[in-house]
Amino acid sequence: MTRAPVYICAPYAPGEHTIESNVRRACSLARAAAVEGFAPLVVHPGILPVYGSDSPAARAVGLDVDLALLELVAAHPQGELWVLMPGSGLPTAGMQLELEAWSRLVPPGRRVVADWEGWSPRITAAISASSTW
Repeated sequence: MTRAPVYICAPYAPGEHTIESNVRRACSLARAAAVEGFAPLVVHPGILPVYGSDSPAARAVGLDVDLALLELVAAHPQGELWVLMPGSGLPTAGMQLELEAWSRLVPPGRRVVADWEGWSPRITAAISASSTW
């Protein structure tokens, strides 16, 4: 089975949710995407904690790694960006960098799914029912 890659763009830094809650939310969406046949890439549990935000230099390296992975998904002809927007409707600073990079890397009209209606009903149901949500 060939799976289309999906980059999960979601908040990491604490805001309306804690870091732990943001990681769980992003991973819930990734698990649901995998069940649907996609190959999700979510940097929250593996990349961001490694570099953390202890110093501006470490954060810059982490963001560079993050954007390099986004570029791999963008280079795939079926790659998609799925956005899990905060309740405010405004992306975090890190999300904004990802959204801007996606806009530069992909041709107009490439799929960005940023709302519940864009995901299949099965994914929406899986996330809504998730005990980690």
